[in-house]
Amino acid sequence: TGLDRAMIYAERIRKEIKRLGTLLSDRFPGLSLTVSAGVCQYTKDFPNRDSLVSAADKALYRAKESGRNRVVAG
Repeated sequence: TGLDRAMIYAERIRKEIKRLGTLLSDRFPGLSLTVSAGVCQYTKDFPNRDSLVSAADKALYRAKESGRNRVVAG
């Protein structure tokens, strides 16, 4: 899928995990579930799979560094 659609899917997953964490926190005090994600789209700018994964990994770390519990495009 394209980057825009991938961002929408990743954001849906992030929100659902946060919602589940909120529900579970009643049963497990102190529990906190969140997700940070890095999303990339394959283009000709990536010569191989490893470079694509590396770009997504860098986006993931930008998500974590900017406050966590978010989706960032690479």
